[in-house]
Formats: sequence, structure tokens, C-alpha cells
Amino acid sequence: MANDRKKDWLDWANGCVSLIAACLGAFITYQNIQLSNEVDRLSENLRASSLVGDLINSLTSRDTKRDIALLALDNALGSESEVSIEEREQRHKLLIAKIAARLLDEFLARKDSEESELSSQQLLDETVVAREILTRFKEEDVSSQEDPEYQKVAKNALNDWNKEIKSPTDDAEVTHEETDRDDVLIGEVEEKTIDPQEQKRFLQAEVLSAENDKVVYLHYDDSELEDEMETLSNKLEEKNWFVPERIQQIDVNAPNCATVSSIRFFHDDDRSLAQELKTLVISSDIDDLNDSLSEEELKLIDLTNWSKASLVPEQQLELWVANQGDICRENRNKQ
Repeated sequence: MANDRKKDWLDWANGCVSLIAACLGAFITYQNIQLSNEVDRLSENLRASSLVGDLINSLTSRDTKRDIALLALDNALGSESEVSIEEREQRHKLLIAKIAARLLDEFLARKDSEESELSSQQLLDETVVAREILTRFKEEDVSSQEDPEYQKVAKNALNDWNKEIKSPTDDAEVTHEETDRDDVLIGEVEEKTIDPQEQKRFLQAEVLSAENDKVVYLHYDDSELEDEMETLSNKLEEKNWFVPERIQQIDVNAPNCATVSSIRFFHDDDRSLAQELKTLVISSDIDDLNDSLSEEELKLIDLTNWSKASLVPEQQLELWVANQGDICRENRNKQ
């Protein structure tokens, strides 16, 4: 009997020890998993911090360095191991979108600074990469009904940047003289010292050229043609032309108004491209634009002799619809 009790006690003790060992093993396994996750999270943050650090060192503005460093720090401190993979991905995309948006802000903030080297290759490269990232985020298909935060940041940043786009001769007074060819006019641009805003326009042109093969800026002088100009823009885009969202309406009383409907080109190699665009525009057949954009009325203006023509990228043209060209001409004659 005593031996049986002793055996039962030993069996119970062994069972308890086995249970404790199993619990201890499970606890250790759980701790190892938690530690592994934490190490992975820290490693991930370190890689992200290193990447952001490299980016910060490539920038020139102290304010931009500071802002991006704060964004990265906020993202790192806000990271939690409990969040899902999808939530962590959204958080990282938001960080990248904010950094890219800050780079575009840096571009816009430099427009009035005379000390800015707006034509620098570094600023151009940064802006192109930032726009590529934001455009990709903007065009992503998302399952949720409401745009995720990173997509909102991307759309707002691109909209703000696109609002600033102007053509190379947007605010310049352009005159012209007849040539042996009825459809080609030799243009002259009012010469003036290049200023920071004009520098910014040329850099924007370079950014657009890096993203697109053929670019055309649209201008018109009659507010009643707004819808028709949008239609024309859509038709040109269908033919693989990039048209900036900002279609510029020009005041017929302003010095930069157009006396004739025209396509302006800046390089000899773009002469045939200008003729191609003219044919396409004439064939667009849009009511209320047909008179201004007929074969007889739509001219090519050669601006290859302009002192700043070399600053305009090749395969970039300007289309000016002068529905009220006579009024513009009268105003100029009065000056």
C-alpha cells in the first residue's frame, strides 16, 4: 500500500513537472517570438532611418532636412508591433508621400529666391522622383471607398504643383513678322533679364520633359471657350500629347495677349512637330473653335531666334487660341 501511494505521488509530481516544463517552454517560445518581432521592427526602422538619412544628406535646404527628419522620427516613434502588415504598409506609404510632397514644396518655395539655383540638376532630379512617387500613389487602385491618407497627400501635392505650371512665354510679349510662307511667322520675344519665376518655369518645363515625350501648353483669350478648350485638351491627350492641367486664359488687355491663333516652337527640329500638331488641332473639329483654328487662321510662330529658346526642352510647344486677336492688336497699337 505504501509503495502504491509513493508511486502515485511520484506520478503526480512528474505530471506537475511536465506541465511546468511545458508552460515554461511555451512562455519562452512566446518571448522569443515577441523578441524576434521586436528585432525585425527595429531592424526595419533602422533600414528606413538609413534610407531617410541618405535622402536628407542629398538635400540642400536646412528647413527641408529638418522637416523630413521630423517626419521620419514621428513615423518611427509611432510604429507599433501590434499593427497589421497592411496598416504598417499604409504608414510607410504615408511617410514616403509626405517626404515627396515636402520636396515639391521645396521647389515651389524657391521660386522667389534670387539665391536659388533653380536650374540645378539636383533639384531637377529630386522633383522628378518626387512627382513619380506621388503620381504612382495617386493612380493606385484602392479597395476602400475613401482615399487612404497617403493618396490624399499625393493628390494635394500634385494639384498644388500643377497650378504653378506656366509656359515658357506665358507672360512675355510676342510680336511677329510675315515670311515667304503664309503659315509661318518669325516671332520676336520681348527681351528682359531672367528672373527667379522665369527660371522656375524653365525648370518646370524640364521636369515635364523628363516625364513626357510631347508637351503642349494651351492658352485662350475668351472665357466662353473654357469648355471647348477642355475638350481640345482631352483630344490631344488621346493622341499622346501631354497637356498641363492649367489651361491659361489670357486677358486681351494684357501685354502678353495674342494677336493671331498660333503654335509657337523653339527649335528647328520641332518645326515638323509643330506642323503635326497644327494638322491635329485643325482636324479636332470643335464647335466655336473652328474659325480660330482653321488652316488659314492658325499660324506657326518660329521662336528659334529667341535668346532663351535653348532653355526650353525640345518637343515642347505652345498653342494660343486668339478668338479676340483683333482687340489685342488694337490695344497694342494704342500703346
